[in-house]
Parts: sequence; structure tokens; C-alpha cells
Amino acid sequence: MKKRAHFVFTGKVQNNGYRFFIKQKSIEIDLKGTCYLNERKQIEVDVYDII
Repeated sequence: MKKRAHFVFTGKVQNNGYRFFIKQKSIEIDLKGTCYLNERKQIEVDVYDII
């Protein structure tokens, strides 16, 4: 069964490598999705195909 999750990270998230870290970990565990910096300077993550 396909599932979806949405996360929002707040605080000092710019220039810390969070998006790179999220991308690397998602590749390791074979997740699909998007990760972006929104207009409020928060990192938003949408993950698909969670087992």
C-alpha cells in the first residue's frame, strides 16, 4: 500500500545541509518525494511510497 507523509522543519534551516542530508537518507532507504525551502524559510518534505 502506498502512503504519503509531509514534514515541515522550522528554525535555522538555511545553509546547514538539511536538504542534502534528507536527500541522502531518502536515497539510502529508497524513498521518493520532494524537499524544498518554502516562502517562510522552512524546509518542507513530501515523502511517498513509505513501507
